[in-house]
Amino acid sequence: MLDDYQVLAILKASSRKGKNGVRNYAIILLFLDCGLRLSELTNLRLAGLSLHHRSLRVQGKGAKERMVYLGERTSKVLRKWLAYRGQNLGFSDHIFLDRKGDPGPTRWGRPQPLMMIDSHCNKGRKN
Repeated sequence: MLDDYQVLAILKASSRKGKNGVRNYAIILLFLDCGLRLSELTNLRLAGLSLHHRSLRVQGKGAKERMVYLGERTSKVLRKWLAYRGQNLGFSDHIFLDRKGDPGPTRWGRPQPLMMIDSHCNKGRKN
């Protein structure tokens, strides 16, 4: 569990510049705003996203589906990410794709946003 200081530190440390920065910031906001697991994030689909209703259908453990609701900031950043992502980047309906158009982040190794979160969590434990 992150405390308020750790959440603020993660958000401040997040680059929001360029395609990768917007993608990483969207991932961080989804983790913080919706409490997603990495496996849930990896399987997010465009068909399950409603920016109008600010909702997202998530497939969790045991293939159970649940609906999560997005905060205003998360919704805006996702909209920006989808503009970067474009409809012609690969043939996948996954929300997050790597540079080749393949679903991510499992193909990216340890994603930068997760390393940032881990780093700030560990700093909090040491203090």
